[in-house]
Amino acid sequence: MPSTFNEEACKAILGQELPGKIAKVACEPYDYTVEETGEIIELDYKYEYQPEEPKGSRVPGESNKVVADVNTFSENGVPELVD
Repeated sequence: MPSTFNEEACKAILGQELPGKIAKVACEPYDYTVEETGEIIELDYKYEYQPEEPKGSRVPGESNKVVADVNTFSENGVPELVD
């Protein structure tokens, strides 16, 4: 798994488990050489680590997008103080 950890940090966590999963994800097609045969095949997927989301961080059926309430903002360009 690619990371930005230095070698010492990687050795320290060797054998540990990370919460999450490895998922097969679609991507742009690319050529892959099978080491055993030398055959070149085209793949259109990759595997990526998906960290586990903290419990309660998402509401089922709702998007994780942040949406601003436009009624919160002043319409005259002058900030309003809210008590």
